[in-house]
Order: sequence, then structure tokens, then C-alpha cells
Amino acid sequence: MIGYGKSACDVAQAASTVAASTTVVARELIWKVPKKLMNVLNYKYLLLTRLGEGLFKYRKIKGFEKFLHGVGQPIRNTMLAQVQRIITKQLQLKKLNLIPKKPFETIARSTVSLATDGFYRSVASGRIQVKPNSAVLRIVPSAEQQSGAESVAELSVSSGDRTDERIRIPVDTIICGTGWTQSVPFFSEALNQQITDADGNFRLYRLMVPVGIPNLAFNGYNSSFFSQLNCEIGALWIASVMNNSLSLPAQAHQNQLVDLRLEWIQQFTEGKHSKGTNIIPFSIHHIDELLADMKLTLPLSVRLKQWLLPIDPRDFAVVTQRWFNRYQPNTLE
Repeated sequence: MIGYGKSACDVAQAASTVAASTTVVARELIWKVPKKLMNVLNYKYLLLTRLGEGLFKYRKIKGFEKFLHGVGQPIRNTMLAQVQRIITKQLQLKKLNLIPKKPFETIARSTVSLATDGFYRSVASGRIQVKPNSAVLRIVPSAEQQSGAESVAELSVSSGDRTDERIRIPVDTIICGTGWTQSVPFFSEALNQQITDADGNFRLYRLMVPVGIPNLAFNGYNSSFFSQLNCEIGALWIASVMNNSLSLPAQAHQNQLVDLRLEWIQQFTEGKHSKGTNIIPFSIHHIDELLADMKLTLPLSVRLKQWLLPIDPRDFAVVTQRWFNRYQPNTLE
């Protein structure tokens, strides 16, 4: 198994129940979050609340987030450090030599990955071998070796300051869990050049509409903690643009905001941002911005509740109703 993300570990765990041996080749170890911290606290209270999202510094901070990233930063740092200690102990990462090199807060800079049920128990028992800081150099098929020899994968394993070590492991099945590339190959080359920059990053205002191109919008094309919820709020936002009840800024200002966001997310995620479309861990911030554009901000009481309790999509039902009450059907024709 090549890769160490959630899907890769899911497949490796399933394969380990029937395979003679299972090896996970991990270019870089990342932090995993158990579904229940200390086998008690549901991960939703850590990642799917406004407080959990507020622990990571957004490009524009206000309200209580200014405290968390200002005079209250020692409190914020202590909270994240405590979570890191709990996860390290619960998943036995020190014993298994699988502690990521970077601190827990970097979990939001590429992807937030849940721990696969049973994966680390399988590593502890030896059913799964994890090769951290490694990459596949080449596959040597049995036909190129001595008679009867198995096919092997040649790996390069980084060991810090020393020269990379090369090892060989027998292999008969290879599964690539290496992610995906955001692209729209069904668009013409000319259109793709208009909606992306030289690095292939999508230039979308509010991550929804390309600047200066009418009758084209993207919804559900971003990585989110609340995919369906983000899509529903996004659909209302797009409909507001279509019926001219929401006026977009001048194109020059849209381009300026797109530039600022791409520059920020490049730094925040260390380049791992799904071609500019990633909004994790700021899914709630994104929803708030769309609601503010439509002047449909949630009541303060609801937003305060969401600081400590996981987001409940039912809280947003009032938004859709208010939107339909505002516009009669004939305004959408």
C-alpha cells in the first residue's frame, strides 16, 4: 500500500486480514485522530465545533479568535499539545515509532485524517508493517530476476542526516492510495487557462465562481468537513448570484481577493491545498462568509452554541426557509 491517508490505511487494514503480509509505504507520517479520544470523547467535539476550528489561525480573525491567537495563545497551545499527548498514548505511536515529525497543529495543513479502526493494533501485532519516510524507487518483476524469485519493490528510506537506505520487499499486489488531482479536463484548454493559474490552482471567487466568466459556477468542488452542508449553502449563494440579488465586487477586487487567498493557503498548507480548493479546517468560516454575503447570518445564540457543540445541519434549515421567503418563484425565472 502506497500512502498513509485515511483511504490508504482503510484498505491496508482490510487487506491485512487476508494477505500473507501487508506493508504501508509512507512518504511522510501525518497525525491521525481517533474517532473517540481516550475512548470517550467523540472527535466531533474537537474538529467539528467553532472552538476546534478557531484553534487554527484563519486569514482574518475576529472576536474570540483574536484572543486565542493573541494573549490567549498559551491556552490554545496547551490545548493542542494535550490533544497530541492523548493521541500519541492512545494509538501507541511512540512504541510503534510512528510519531510524525511535525506538531499536531499541522494536521490542518494538508488533510485531517481519522485513525482507521484496528489499524494500529494490526501494526502492533505485526500484521501491518509501516515504512515511514520512504518512497518506491522501482518495481523489479520476477521475470527480471533469477528463476523462481518473487517480484520485489525497491524502497528508498530516509533516515535523517544519513544517506538514504535502500531496501527490498517482496510484492505481488500494489495499491496506490496517493490521492487525486483537481482538474476539469472536459473543459477546453482556453477555458482552463482562464479559470486556473500557471500552477493549475483554481481562481474562484468565494471558491464558487471564476472571475469574469458568466454562467459557470463550482459547487461541492472543495474539500470540506461538512460536504453536504457546504453544498446547500453554496447552492443558495449561487442562486442569489443568478437572480441578481447578490452583487459581486468589481472584477479587479475579486482578483485581488483570490490572489490573497491563494497566497495565504499556499503558506498555511505548505502547498497541499488541492489546487486552491481546500477549505479544511475552515469549513464553518466558509459557510459564514457565504451567509454574510446573502445577509442570512445565523442568530448569535446559535453561533454561540456551535462554539462548544458539533455543528448540527438542522441549525441551518432556517437559512433555506428565510431565503425562499425572501424570493418569490417568479424572481428565479
